[in-house]
Amino acid sequence: MSAFIDSFFQTKGRLNRKGYILRIVILIILIFLCQVVMSQLTNAQGNLRYAALFFLITQFILLIGSLLIAVRRFHDLNLSGYWVIMIGVMNVVGVLSPGIQITTGLIQIGITIFLMSIKGSKGENKYGADPLES
Repeated sequence: MSAFIDSFFQTKGRLNRKGYILRIVILIILIFLCQVVMSQLTNAQGNLRYAALFFLITQFILLIGSLLIAVRRFHDLNLSGYWVIMIGVMNVVGVLSPGIQITTGLIQIGITIFLMSIKGSKGENKYGADPLES
């Protein structure tokens, strides 16, 4: 179990489609659970500070985890993990420019669908061995 959790927070190696989709589903479930906990904390009077702190910490951890698994997925496609910076820039632009949030959101959904659907490079590449052959 520890190795699986650690796999969310590493950039070395490759991650195939199945592993990527599994981790995305787990992150979505964790985000939902965090939202439930946050709503419970905000419903109780006087816990708004704790709710805000809980939100910031959990969202930061989940964001870092999602970006790092995307790096490994890009590696499986024999692409640099630096493409993840583009995703981060789009997040910032979307937050700072509310008029284009829909556009940046649709681009991010497109990137996620791309990462979920395109088969990784066959055999070993510059980022490591083929995860399907391991």
